[in-house]
Amino acid sequence: MENEITNKQEQIEYKTKILLIDDDKGILFTLRKLIENIFPDLEIYTANEGQTGLEIIEDKKPDLVLSDYNMPLMNGIELLKTVRQNKEYDSMYFIMLTANSDSHHRRDAVKLGADEFLSKPIITEVLEARLRSAFRIINLQNQLKEENKELRETTDNLKDIVQGMAKLSTKFMHARLPSSSQMLQRVAKASVWVAEQIGKFKKSEIQEIELAAYFSQAGRFSLPDSVIKQPVLIEGKPSSSLMLSLPAATKEIVSTIPKFSNVSDILFAIYENIDGSGFPSHLRAWQIPLASRIIRVSLDFEELCLYSNYLPAAALEEIKKQSQKAYDQRVVILFENYLKSNVADFATDDEAITLGQLLPNMILARDIYTGNGNKLLSAGAIINQSIIDKIIAHSSYNPILGDIYVKKQNVSR
Repeated sequence: MENEITNKQEQIEYKTKILLIDDDKGILFTLRKLIENIFPDLEIYTANEGQTGLEIIEDKKPDLVLSDYNMPLMNGIELLKTVRQNKEYDSMYFIMLTANSDSHHRRDAVKLGADEFLSKPIITEVLEARLRSAFRIINLQNQLKEENKELRETTDNLKDIVQGMAKLSTKFMHARLPSSSQMLQRVAKASVWVAEQIGKFKKSEIQEIELAAYFSQAGRFSLPDSVIKQPVLIEGKPSSSLMLSLPAATKEIVSTIPKFSNVSDILFAIYENIDGSGFPSHLRAWQIPLASRIIRVSLDFEELCLYSNYLPAAALEEIKKQSQKAYDQRVVILFENYLKSNVADFATDDEAITLGQLLPNMILARDIYTGNGNKLLSAGAIINQSIIDKIIAHSSYNPILGDIYVKKQNVSR
């Protein structure tokens, strides 16, 4: 068994790529021959100075670099510093070749992340020992990378399963509320769009928002048929005392799913109002998770249309009417932009552009807001260079909220 493990390690280590760098061609030739004799199957590259070595590193991405310290142009310490500044080369094994008396060189190299040292003149036995030790570490690093890759794939598969469960839950809900399945898909799509526009979320957090949106009606399973088709809220207040149980019921259902604690926390706060009048905890403003505030706007809009028979335009006006009391103003602004950009009933001929694409003579199609929800510029404004400079200056300390929208015929790319 031990021989099998050793053989496996030997097979892996001999595939290692190494780079030798020394401005002394004689030393470089000797060093290469010594290593080839000990490890005949290695992939070996050579360079006569640091800059050429760096180019080989960028092109070939060797597992190990053995570099002389003293070289013209870019010396070994400068090369090491450059390598360690690049995250792509974090795990690259670096051996510095120094003279016996160069203790200060060694200190500098250690500070910058050198893994090992070799002293001149080179002793074959020491060289072999250093390289074998390095190859063992490289081999373990490669195994760890492979295991991490497999773990990521497993995690991705788990996410797919969980998302499948979320969509399956909407189908169960569909049995009692035939229109809920499509509604929750719309809530999820809108919530993800708004979250991406806000730009404060990691990819994993965006996925949690999407999952939370799909499970946002899970608590309705606990409601009797007499109220299950009622909106949760009417003018910001529970339509029935039974609705007060929804956050706890939803959390109880969702928290039973492994790795769903964040999702259940999002849903538990989904009916909190920005002014503190919501439930169950009477949180206000920034105490309410941003993800909860995002889903809430889209969910209320859909419930107004589905359960209260509002037309989409009227539902949006109701959301805007309640925005000072119930909602995060920024989310309402972005949600309206979402509707105008993605929903046929609100379709406009506007074009979304970035700040860098804004040019003089463009006509602003929608209001521009800052990241804290304050209006910076009104729709209809004709853009000039002074306005562009003002927006750029303002965005340096208070970024623009979402995209900028201009009349489509004014867009020039």
